[in-house]
Amino acid sequence: MGDTNDAIETGIADLLAAREPKEFRAWQAEKVTLLVSAAFLLPLALVLFGLVLRVGGGAWLKRKVEDLAANASRRQGR
Repeated sequence: MGDTNDAIETGIADLLAAREPKEFRAWQAEKVTLLVSAAFLLPLALVLFGLVLRVGGGAWLKRKVEDLAANASRRQGR
């Protein structure tokens, strides 16, 4: 991912040979770092989301389940 080593080497050589200020931008393996960090942070985010649902959404979720159960029992009774 990113620029090849040859492209980076050529860019640095051009900077060193330049007689006036120049700019060189390159990136290498930035996406790998992002993928690794996402792989570690995704489970943490899921655990925190579950905690929020468990603490804050317990009563709401219980009401929803009861409503669904009541609707299901009414449908079966018809």
